[in-house]
Amino acid sequence: MTDQFLKEVDSLRDQLSQYAARQEQEFVRAWNKELNAASIKKAGEAAYSVLKETYQQIQEQLVDLCSAYLLMYDEERATAREIVGTHPELLRQLHSHLLWEVKQISSEADQVRIMRGLAAISLNDLRTDYRDVYVAMGMAYERAHRVGVFLSIPLVKIANLSNPIPSGRNKGSMRDFFLNFETSAFFSDSVAPKLNR
Repeated sequence: MTDQFLKEVDSLRDQLSQYAARQEQEFVRAWNKELNAASIKKAGEAAYSVLKETYQQIQEQLVDLCSAYLLMYDEERATAREIVGTHPELLRQLHSHLLWEVKQISSEADQVRIMRGLAAISLNDLRTDYRDVYVAMGMAYERAHRVGVFLSIPLVKIANLSNPIPSGRNKGSMRDFFLNFETSAFFSDSVAPKLNR
């Protein structure tokens, strides 16, 4: 299982490197050099529109990667996290995969998508800025809630598959992050108020 996973990661790594370079080129080409939110957003949207098909292909490859991760034994998942941890671009892309998966759910029946999205964050293993992980999780939680999908049980399920040991510069483990997400200060301040609107 991990040999195939390694091949998929290598393929993704190359594609993500090319994607990041092209994204920067397209952003610079579209940006009018004004330092304001509207100008930067417009350039980002222009870059995305040019690379939309490539982005979609990357997300589809991440579907395979996250699906494989969910089927692995504990030792294999630990190895998979190690492999992914050596690719910074891939670690960053895992946030967007969670949002990509959650954007497509429409009901509680979409548990596979939910679990794949959470698997992307589990693979990230808090090795990027933890604030980015909180923001991605918060956005995903809000989107899921809007369509009547509740993440409490999937959070426990993915926690059981996640690293119980703190990694990177963070004090807590990925497992603890998932188990404590709904009781975190971030959740109560930034997510919960938006759920009852």
